[in-house]
Amino acid sequence: MISAYIMRKNINLVISKSLKQVFTLDDYDFYILGEFAKKGEGYKYGINIAALKNRAIGYRVDKLYEKGFVHVIKSTPYRNIKGQYTRIFGLTSKGF
Repeated sequence: MISAYIMRKNINLVISKSLKQVFTLDDYDFYILGEFAKKGEGYKYGINIAALKNRAIGYRVDKLYEKGFVHVIKSTPYRNIKGQYTRIFGLTSKGF
């Protein structure tokens, strides 16, 4: 009975490590995706991680966007500045 529990736990550990290698994401990226899953769509600077600054979080959200884990729900001009936009992100099926 105990050995079956240990095998099941080890299999889950192997699967979680494999996901990180397949999708080339680290723990912070998974945390960001989890926050989008919990809170729903939102701004990239609306996520707080104590170990990362806002610029680093924004950079990671941009990388997740390039990889197809999140997509832009809505884009509005930022203070009438040409070329500057405020974007609201949401999860894709790949990110979910």
